[in-house]
Order: sequence, then C-alpha cells, then structure tokens
Amino acid sequence: MDAAARLILGQEPTALETQGSGPTQLLTKDNLTASAQSDGWTGYPDYQSRFTKLWHPAD
Repeated sequence: MDAAARLILGQEPTALETQGSGPTQLLTKDNLTASAQSDGWTGYPDYQSRFTKLWHPAD
C-alpha cells in the first residue's frame, strides 16, 4: 500500500519495495505478548509521528 501511495504522489518507492519486499511481521502465539493483545497491535510504537512525517502536507 505504501508503494502504491508513493507512486500515485510521484514519489519513489523504497529500495526494498522496488525489489518486491516491504516491512512485514509474522505474528504467532509464541511471539505475541500479552500487552500487545490487550493494547492492540500498532506496528511501530511511534507510528503516528512516522505517518505524519511521511504524509502530512507541508505548511
């Protein structure tokens, strides 16, 4: 999805995306912590600031 959004906006995809790979995480019952189950999965703890930095229009 990130690669598609970048292309639509005329931006270059990341090096991994051009190779057909992107950030992934395989969750299993063995690596999913109790706090992740109760708090919900966020991918990255600072995802809000990462998203804003990438997609917020310049003021």
